[in-house]
Amino acid sequence: MSTPRRRPGTSIPFRGSGPKLCLRHGDGAERHGLIAALFDTLIAERQDRLKTLWGAIHTAEAVLAAKPDTERAALVNKARALAGFVPVAGADADRLAPSFQDRRSNRNPEEQAAVRKDWSARIDAAQAEALDLARRALPTP
Repeated sequence: MSTPRRRPGTSIPFRGSGPKLCLRHGDGAERHGLIAALFDTLIAERQDRLKTLWGAIHTAEAVLAAKPDTERAALVNKARALAGFVPVAGADADRLAPSFQDRRSNRNPEEQAAVRKDWSARIDAAQAEALDLARRALPTP
């Protein structure tokens, strides 16, 4: 498998960070609703915040490229890992998938809402910490 090509000015933010949502053969169909809900919660609902967060990380990385500093680099590395936080991993995905399987009928609206609220709180906390770390990694004037 080849590494995805990156256009100048773009990034692959989730590469190498956080838990992986590994798919086994056949899992895609069973997890479609879960994956769609995760995408909505992680990305679609947070586009503006993600632009700000990744912009801060990229700015800090550019400053560090020009003037290396191991302490600041550690802050940026931690910020990058937190920015790619995914609130669901293997066993959780297997457990949660049935609740999101029939997404269109919304059979479990209360359960789905509670899970998504938990995800949102955890994602917001990780991203807020990531933004703080990225900003702290910048030198003060």
